[in-house]
Parts: sequence; structure tokens; C-alpha cells
Amino acid sequence: MDFHANPLTAQPAIAPDAYRAHAREWLKNNLPAHMRADTLDYRSPTLAESSQWEAAMYRAGLAGMTWPVEYGGHGLTLREHLAVNKEIGALAMPESVSSIGKELAGPIIMTVGTEAQKKTFLPAILQMQNYWCQGFSEPDAGSDLVRLRTRATQEGDQWRINGQKIWTSGAAKAHYCLLLTRTGTVADKHRGLLMFAVPMDTPGIRVVPIRSIDNKESFAEVFFDDVIVPDSARLGAPDEGWNAAIRVLSIERATNRMYRPWRFECELRQLVQACQSDAQLAGRLTESYYQRRIGQLVCEIDGLKGLVEQSVDQLLAGAAIGARGSLTKLYWSNATRHSWHWRRKSSHRSGRPQARWRGVPASIFALPTCSRMPRLSTRARPKCNWTSSPSALCNCQRISDHESPGRKFAPRRVCRSGCRCGR
Repeated sequence: MDFHANPLTAQPAIAPDAYRAHAREWLKNNLPAHMRADTLDYRSPTLAESSQWEAAMYRAGLAGMTWPVEYGGHGLTLREHLAVNKEIGALAMPESVSSIGKELAGPIIMTVGTEAQKKTFLPAILQMQNYWCQGFSEPDAGSDLVRLRTRATQEGDQWRINGQKIWTSGAAKAHYCLLLTRTGTVADKHRGLLMFAVPMDTPGIRVVPIRSIDNKESFAEVFFDDVIVPDSARLGAPDEGWNAAIRVLSIERATNRMYRPWRFECELRQLVQACQSDAQLAGRLTESYYQRRIGQLVCEIDGLKGLVEQSVDQLLAGAAIGARGSLTKLYWSNATRHSWHWRRKSSHRSGRPQARWRGVPASIFALPTCSRMPRLSTRARPKCNWTSSPSALCNCQRISDHESPGRKFAPRRVCRSGCRCGR
């Protein structure tokens, strides 16, 4: 693939609107058809193809906009970052294969890393020379970082690491792990946490893929058995791991993937167009239930856009984002779940399996890639245990009453846990 036909040079003097126009033109001219999920030519790009594509976006000034120039970035502001994300969201293009590096590892290294670490890691992340995984979650702690047990013990000028991580996205392909460890005891809670940049080819690291319910192996368990790393792999001072993680995550949750509401809008538009192309589903679009659902999604998208743009204004004004950074992600997750619920009803109630659709990419009705539902492992899938009691819940305990489209105002109990109980 050649993406050099119309390169864009990032220039701080260019206004955000002009920068957005350049981004729109470059993406239009360079995005391969097989990477567009709204075309019949779409196929899942390989890791090499995705890496080549993202490296080209970086060279064109569409990645690393806010990173300092001395570390490989383009030295622009969140205005240009948002302008580019609006154009990225308007296209059904693939998600980044280096999101952990760009959205988590890079900002943390910029915050607490040494000068040598910044010059070594940051340009390589933007140039797609290495991938990162995030070693935070553990079997007995989940995402509750104060309970993690992976232990790091200092031995002279090196550290010995023992423990286990789970639900580690992209561990099988990663070159480095952003690893959070504990130097004290679990009773110390958020004190005594230390972060490392650990090469994944270090002896003692074992990666065991986890097959999820969509038959993919995106997640893995990662075992650390007497892994020795030099002190130069440490990110920040001892006891600084918690503060670094919280400080960076609060900002990154507000600024990462700003394209979400515009991508959401793109997907909804494609879904409506697909329904209009089918006689049976076109009739359903005239029903009040579906019209109300579409209106609800449009309102949620507008609200999400407002949250993103408000966050940019506040951060540029120097305001602390704090816990509000998580609000955008939470709001987007709920809106995505509502959208997927509507997609499923639209396709299933037509009585036509997806394979029989003509002229409509099956991906339009597919489960959103951002959903947490595929994360349910085939090994860990909860078993349903319904009883005849009207008040009984399946053991996933995630039952809610929904209005049924066919029986107006009649409650229907729906399991939303993804346990496949069929309710």
C-alpha cells in the first residue's frame, strides 16, 4: 500500500478548520476500500496493513498531534486533535492497533519517564515500530488497582517481578508491557505501586491467549515468573505508580478517541440507509417505536458531542478535568449499548439472516467492536439457571424490564449480561 500520494505536513500556523479540511482530503484519497466497514470490499486488515496505515497517518500529521516535537509529535493543540478526530469518526475505518501505546503508555512516559525513556519510546510508538499492552488487571483484583498483587522486589540495580495479569489486550503481539506492580503489601492499597516498561521477550514472561465468545483471542493471561528487569525500566519513582496512573487516566479518558460520537453518527446513518434499502425494514422505520428509538440515539450522539467539545474547552483553559474524564466514556458506553440493542432488533425482527442481505455490509449489523460483551471468555461464560418462579433471575443478575416493540407498554425481561440465556 502506498499512502504517499498526497502527504500532509503538520503546521501549527494552520487553523483547526483548515487542518480538518486537509485531514478530510487525505483520508478520502488514501483510506483503502478494504478498510472501510461500510463497503462490500471490506475485510479485516492484517496487523501489518494496520501498522502501515497508522504510520502513514502519523507522517501525514493525523496522529501524535499534541505530542511535543522533540519526542516525535507535531506540537499542536487539542483543537487540531479534535478537528482530525471528527474526520476520522466520519469514516468507517478500523480502530488503532496501537491504542495502548498512543493513549496510555505514551502519556504516562511523557509524565513520569526519564529523558532517555521519552526519546527512546515516544517516537517509536508514533512510527508504529512497537506495540504495547497494559498489565493492570489481575485475577483476584479485576480493575481494582488497590488490590493488585504482582510483586516487584529490588535486588541491587535490578528488579525481580512475580505475579499474573489477566484480560491483557494485545499481549501476544506486544513488544512492551506497561506493567503496574506492588513493592509493599496489599494492605498498603494505593501506596507502594510501581510502574515498569517491560520488554515482552524478557525471560520468565509467559502469554496464554484467552478465546472470547466472538472466537477471537484479543485478550490473554500474562504470567511473570522471576522476571528480572533493570532499574532503567522503572517509570517514575517508587510509590508514584498510583498517582501517575490516576492523573494520566483522568485526562486521557476525556481526550482519547474523541472521534466516538462522529463514528457513532456514521454508523447510525449507515444503519438507517441499510433499512431503507429493504422493503420490510423500510416499513418498520415508519413505526413510532423505531422512530422514537432513532430520535433517542440522535439525542445521545448530540449530547456526547457536547461533552467532548466541552472537555476540550476546559482543558485548553487550564481547568482540571478530574473524574469528569470518565463521564464521556461512560456516556458513550451506554449509548453504544442502546445502539447495538436497536441493531439487533432491526435485523432479527426482519426474519432474514444477515447472510441474505444484498448490497449491505454485514458489519453494519455486527456487534460494535467497542462492546465489552466479547470479553466474556468461552471458559468463563456464566451459566444461566432459570427457574419457574416469575421473580427468579438468572445467575448473572443482570435482568431488566424493557418495553417490547410488538407489545406496546408490555414489559419484557431481557438479560443484558451476554450469557446467552436467550432472555
